[in-house]
This record gives sequence, C-alpha cells and structure tokens, in this order.
Amino acid sequence: MYGDSGGACQSWRKIATHTANDAMTPPSTMRPRHAQVLTVLTSLAALVTPSLAGIRAPGRYTGVVVFDRWGGCVLCSGYDFNYVSESAKAPLEDQDRQRVELDATVVLQVINPGKALLKEFAQVWTKPPEPPPAPDPLRLSLQPAFADGEPARFEITAVNNGAGDMTLRYDALAAHVLTKREAHGLFQVSDSPSDAVLTAHFMLEEPGRGPTRVRGGGVLAGVPHAWYVTSAMSLPTGVILGPGERTSLTIAVDLPPGEYDAFAAYGHYTDRGYCTASNSVGFDIGADGLARLANAPREFGQAYPWPTVAAASNASGEVAKGVFGTFAILAVVGFTVWTVRRYVVRRRRLMDEWRRRPPVSDADFLLGCGIAAGSEDARRALLLRAACAKVTAVPPETIRPDDTLADPIWDSIGWIEVIMELEDAAGVSIPDEVFDAAGRAAGGSVAQARVRDLVRGVIEHARAGPPVRRTKITRRPLGWSTGRK
Repeated sequence: MYGDSGGACQSWRKIATHTANDAMTPPSTMRPRHAQVLTVLTSLAALVTPSLAGIRAPGRYTGVVVFDRWGGCVLCSGYDFNYVSESAKAPLEDQDRQRVELDATVVLQVINPGKALLKEFAQVWTKPPEPPPAPDPLRLSLQPAFADGEPARFEITAVNNGAGDMTLRYDALAAHVLTKREAHGLFQVSDSPSDAVLTAHFMLEEPGRGPTRVRGGGVLAGVPHAWYVTSAMSLPTGVILGPGERTSLTIAVDLPPGEYDAFAAYGHYTDRGYCTASNSVGFDIGADGLARLANAPREFGQAYPWPTVAAASNASGEVAKGVFGTFAILAVVGFTVWTVRRYVVRRRRLMDEWRRRPPVSDADFLLGCGIAAGSEDARRALLLRAACAKVTAVPPETIRPDDTLADPIWDSIGWIEVIMELEDAAGVSIPDEVFDAAGRAAGGSVAQARVRDLVRGVIEHARAGPPVRRTKITRRPLGWSTGRK
C-alpha cells in the first residue's frame, strides 16, 4: 500500500509489468570442449564489458548537485553518482539540488567499475533555447517514517507538478545513504568527509524484465547494510501520475552505529541528463541499532533543466591510484586471454596430430577387440566405434582397440555425452558397472579404460536386452562418478 499525503488523489494506472517466471532453456548441442572454452570467453567478456563500460574518464558529466550534512558534495544522476573533490566544490555551493553539466578534466577512479572523483572541472555554459523549456515536473521528497528510538524508515514521495501526465518508472528511482568517516583508505575514491554506504535501487531483476526489486543488501565502503520496502509486497514497473497526483513508498534500512545522511534521486529515461534529487535527512544509529534524527528534514528538492552559470574551478590531485587499478584489470584480462588462447592452440594441435594417425580397418579393429567379423556383436562393435568417433570429433578409423579414455581426444568430454552416444549405438541403457569393469580390466580407474574393454562390456550387457532408459544427468568431466541410479 502507498501513502497519500495532503489529500491528493493517487493514480494507479500501472505500466505493463513482466512476470518473474523462469524460462526453460533447451540443453546445448555444442560439444563440451568447445562449451568450456566458450564459458571461459564468456566469463572474460563479463569481466571486460563492465570494465570498459565502467571507465569514467575526463569529459562531460551531468547531474544534480547534492551537499550532505558534513559539507561533502556529489553529482547525482539517479541511482548512481560521482564524488566532487573538496578542492573543487566551492563553485557549486550555491547550486545544491540543481542540475548542472560539468566538463571534468581530471577524474580519479580507483576501482573500475565504481564511482569516480571529479577533481578538476569547468561548469558548462548552457544557453537556453527560445522559448526556454518547462521545468522538470517531478519533485521528490524524503521524510523520516520513524520517531527517535525506532528503526530507521523513510517515506519517498513523488509529485507531478506539471500540467500533463507523466510516467514514473521505479527502476529509475533510488535512495542513497552517506556516512561520516574519519580516515581515508587506499582504495577509497572520495576525499570528502563522507562516503556512500547504501544505495536502494528499485531496479528490475533482469535487464528489461521484471519484477522490480524490493529488497537488497551487501557491504559498501566496508559497511554492511540492508534495505527493504515495507509499504508493499511488490512494485509495478511504474505508474502514471496525472497533474498534481503523487505516489509514495516506505523503505527500512539496517545499518551499523554511526552518522548518516539520506536522500532520494530519480534519473530520467526519456530526457538524457535529467535528474531529480530530494531533500536530505540526517540521522544517527546508536549502539542499540535504533535511529534518531540529526536535523529537521528540508522541503522538496529542486531540479532545473537549465543551470545557473558558475565560474571555472581548479584543483590538483594524484591519479596514480586510478591508473594502478585500471592497469591491474588490464593485466588480468591480458593473462586470461593468453591462457585461453594457449589452451585453444594446444588443443587444436593435439587433435590435428590424432587425425593424422594411420587408419585402422574395421577388420583389424574387430580382431583387436576379439570379436568375430560378420556377427551381430561385430555390428554393435563398429557402431560403438563410430559413437566414440562422433563424441570426440575424429574419424572412426583413427579409433583403435588399445586407445584409452585418458587419451587427449577425450579431454574435457562430459560423461553424459559419452553415455548417451554409446547407449544410442548399442540400443540399450548402460549401467555404471560396465564402465567400472572396463576400468578394472585396465588396472585403474574408468579414465584408464581401454576401448576394447569398454566395447566388449557394452556388447555383453546388450545381449541381455534391457530397455533403453534416459536419465537427466549433470554434465561432468571424465573420471567423475556418473551418479546414475
């Protein structure tokens, strides 16, 4: 349920919300050794993509100026923000809760991805068009929903002050909490007296899909935290607010003892660079875990589409920590690429050498397995040989009776694929005892089993003619227990 403040009417015309039902994905038909390489490359891409996308270099930065209770300054763009250096914040002191655009020339980012410190910048001179655009109709308010000595809770209220309908998307809304700190660690980017310790971002659980997140937690700047929405069990993707209408939600935060300052922010999706920030609420958490107000909450935060011109600011600072962090990430990425490439080249060379082996005829293969040619057993033996060739992607004539499952062509092949191919060739379900017996015949584990022992074991089992049985088995590398019952 949402609160209604001042008797204003609420609009609950919800935007279409996606469900959280999991989609079933069919199993991959890719060969397992290729799948393993792809898995490594995918993991590498997951590392590289945010690393590149999260780099915050000198350039244009747009957002709302927010000063906290200790005098620290951040430039907020919605659910994210960057710190403004103590030596560069003076020209922005009269623009608290106003939208500005800064041309940053020195930017420090210790950890990528992560927040950055704007150390030197000049505020961009923006000339409004004729006629000037209307002010942003959205206004945000953050008010305490607790009395002194109670757990910390806050009510976020959004009001449409415009003349027409507007869409409020919850995945563009966030609440931020800063804390006072005494020392500055090596990997802490902010040089102000405060640091961010909590961001309650009502993002979608998946990009472009719902449901909207209503709880979260973790550790930020060394401070454990948790937050959750208390006024509703779930949130829609968004709501449409008519002129003068408002909506609100209540969140609770769980933080260790300390001094804190909270504010809400909204980053617009339709107008790039637009952002609205609420007023701030200062509060303290005692040793008993209960909250007490530190100052009287201010009124609705302001946000203007065209900023007041400010003078250029200058600052100086050391960017070595940011350079070190970037180079460390690049070193890890480079080493990973080199390792994967080395594995792929080595694997390709081994497979090429195997395919150049002298071929063994079907008659010689059957003779090596001790099976008479022209019999039903011979037919099954050749089918099993073809199955081994199929699963390893080599010509059937290169499979020999004395080959073992420890040979390089079996490297990274999953048990499930081996079992299913052999069962299809033999037309029967193959129990674990067949593989175990082949391993014992070779004097070792299943991984040392010879092809001839495996073929003969499967044929002996097939004579009993049990029905084919299919079981869902997790893909495992050779040498592991199949785990089938």
